Amino acid sequence: MTFPDLPGCIAASDEFSGIYRTADEALRLWFEDMQYVEPTSLDELRAREEVQAELAAGAVLIQIPFTAP
Repeated sequence: MTFPDLPGCIAASDEFSGIYRTADEALRLWFEDMQYVEPTSLDELRAREEVQAELAAGAVLIQIPFTAP
């Protein structure tokens, strides 16, 4: 999983059901050293050509709930 608003922040899981846990962990680690970033809306992300291409190739766009500590 990549986070379009957070360069270098990635998460991975062997099972799709585990991605929420690893995504939360990746976000917490990323924000330990970085300032909070207002997330781009899903509509704005869907409008990006690179996101459209990834979705057409089989990617999935999901929203990960995260509350900054």
